[in-house]
Amino acid sequence: MHKEFQLDMRKKQVLFGILLFVLSSVYVCYLSLERIDSAKTLSALFWLVGLFGAFHAMTKSFSQEEQGSHFLLYTLASPRSIWLAKGIYYSLLLVFLNLLSSALFTLFFGAEIWEKAGGWLFAFIIFGSFGLGTALTFLSAMAFKANGSSGLNTVLGFPILMPFMQSLSMGTQEVLNGGDWGSVGLYLIILLGLTLLSAVLALFLVPFFWKG
Repeated sequence: MHKEFQLDMRKKQVLFGILLFVLSSVYVCYLSLERIDSAKTLSALFWLVGLFGAFHAMTKSFSQEEQGSHFLLYTLASPRSIWLAKGIYYSLLLVFLNLLSSALFTLFFGAEIWEKAGGWLFAFIIFGSFGLGTALTFLSAMAFKANGSSGLNTVLGFPILMPFMQSLSMGTQEVLNGGDWGSVGLYLIILLGLTLLSAVLALFLVPFFWKG
């Protein structure tokens, strides 16, 4: 995780590019709508920015490794440790990006758009960020081993992430409409289950294709 942080600090233009993407996306939403009255619209826009911000961030998780550096990593740590460290680091990065996105939505559209959300919004941001981070780090590792093909990451990413996005979008709608624990908690449990499933699959499969 420390290595990933050092690489980001060394190549600040990549990190600044992701931040600029989030800012410009929310600003374009503001220019197009100026006001959001529908929970469905707000949920869709918020997680659309979050999804493409996640893709933008994950394209560099393994691709920024220099040629042959994965052999050095393999001698220093196990494939599971490497994937787990990257997964946690980029999940935390997505938490930061989604919190920034929520702050920008508040800045442009006003705090009243979240008035019914309460603390549930932060729960969905954290659960959603770790879910997306876990799945996309696994896909990024596969794409890296497939000759660094970023197209593979994109092609595989959308169908795999659809259950995450459906749960996030519908759960956030419930939150914005003032839903109770019975309606909101179900989506959080689904997100947790999907995250654990992707983590278990990654921990099982990464050692096999990493040696290829």
